[in-house]
Amino acid sequence: MIKKTRTLIAAAVLSAALPAAAQQQPDTGWYFGLGAGQAKTGDDFVSNRENSVQNASNFRTSFDDKDTAWKAFGGYRFGPNLALEGSYFDFGSISAQTAFDNVGGPGGTIATNRDVKGFAIDLVVAAPLGERFSVFGRVGAYRAQADATIVISGDAVFSDGEGGNSRSKSSHNSNWKAGVGFDWKFMPNAALRLEYERYFEVGNAFAIGTRNGTGEADVDVVTIGAMYRF
Repeated sequence: MIKKTRTLIAAAVLSAALPAAAQQQPDTGWYFGLGAGQAKTGDDFVSNRENSVQNASNFRTSFDDKDTAWKAFGGYRFGPNLALEGSYFDFGSISAQTAFDNVGGPGGTIATNRDVKGFAIDLVVAAPLGERFSVFGRVGAYRAQADATIVISGDAVFSDGEGGNSRSKSSHNSNWKAGVGFDWKFMPNAALRLEYERYFEVGNAFAIGTRNGTGEADVDVVTIGAMYRF
């Protein structure tokens, strides 16, 4: 009886110690994940497009500013509150159709389509909300490639002095980004993530004499994804 009692006490102590040990286990290590959602390009893209057209007035622009976005990310957690994260992102395509009247002549149109993709690196600071939930903020930098196709019609010409009614342009730019999010750890090593990010001044501005203008504007991105921690 005494031996059985000692065994039960030892089992109870061990059962109580295991959760405590699990909680004390450092929340560090490598992780990776995938997210998908929507990217929205700011209206600065339209004003940048219209301001680059000379000798014109009465602008009318229809702007398809949203598309499906996705990203792959991975990083290293130094603890429950701090991580360094890298990502590859794709914002999909946007398009703008700008009509205008020329001074002293018939009007014209400019059709612009743009794709954006690139890489980013962020410092992520998290605040746990119990054992399963946490909120986080991020700040970092990105390097983006923007590819634009521009087609003109009517009484419009390109300012580069070359013929033709279409141009394909590509640009690269770097700037900073920031965001906030929410993690739900539904398994010990897996979590769902909802987040909002803003990428500032993506692309090269349209400007007279610029050969690689692809449009410049902030891009807001909302994604939901899953991640796994090793």
